[in-house]
Amino acid sequence: MQLMGVKALGVSVKKRAVQAKAQTRGAIAEEVLTIQRLAKSHAKVDTGAMQGSIQAVMPGQPLIFFNDKTKARQTAGKLGELEGAVTAGMPYSAAVEFGTSHSRAQPFMRPAIAGERNSYRDRVRKAMNKTGGDLQAALAMVGPR
Repeated sequence: MQLMGVKALGVSVKKRAVQAKAQTRGAIAEEVLTIQRLAKSHAKVDTGAMQGSIQAVMPGQPLIFFNDKTKARQTAGKLGELEGAVTAGMPYSAAVEFGTSHSRAQPFMRPAIAGERNSYRDRVRKAMNKTGGDLQAALAMVGPR
């Protein structure tokens, strides 16, 4: 009897781990899409090319970047199962974000990340208060959106 209980517990733990990983992947994908939307809204528009190049990269997808030397897009590997990214694919995106000796910075990515980080943190904090500090219940309330 005791051995069956241990096996059942092991199966239950594995199921919960799979569910947690799937929920986390979903939450990451939602956050990445929100940051993409915010970055596009913060991007200064001249021709719209840079704004259009802002892309969400989902967990498990290849991360592609622009190589200034070869003037070509290259793959920098594949994101992990629990990683997401937002990229700006134009060669001048970094110069716009950080500025140069000839032009001032016009950040679009950093404000998007900062805004979403604070927003998500606030939602989790409120949910934690409502659930009496139960992190699992709070994350279930906040969800992927």
